[in-house]
Amino acid sequence: MIFLLLGTALAQDIPAKPEPNAPVENQCVEATPITDPCDAVAIPTSKAADLLDIEIWGDQLHSHYRTDMQAWQLQQESLLRENKKLKRTIWIRAGEALVIGLAAGYITYHVVETR
Repeated sequence: MIFLLLGTALAQDIPAKPEPNAPVENQCVEATPITDPCDAVAIPTSKAADLLDIEIWGDQLHSHYRTDMQAWQLQQESLLRENKKLKRTIWIRAGEALVIGLAAGYITYHVVETR
């Protein structure tokens, strides 16, 4: 599962930022406030299209990095579990070394005493 998610995250290319749209014929030159009969703002058509493209691009980036984050979290959880196992193993090995050291010292002491 981890490798599948990591592979998916790494295989995806980061989406490229969209290029600005060319101006449309007869569009407003700049954003213009309109107050009659209601309050509104008229913006150039190409600018509105640019904003929609950027919104779609933002959703794609969010999806891409959400997959990256999930892969990273799974990898982190796996490493934490492995670290926990290694910590237990280290204490077991330390205990074994202590017992072997004490046994070797005891045997050496009694071998030297009997000579």
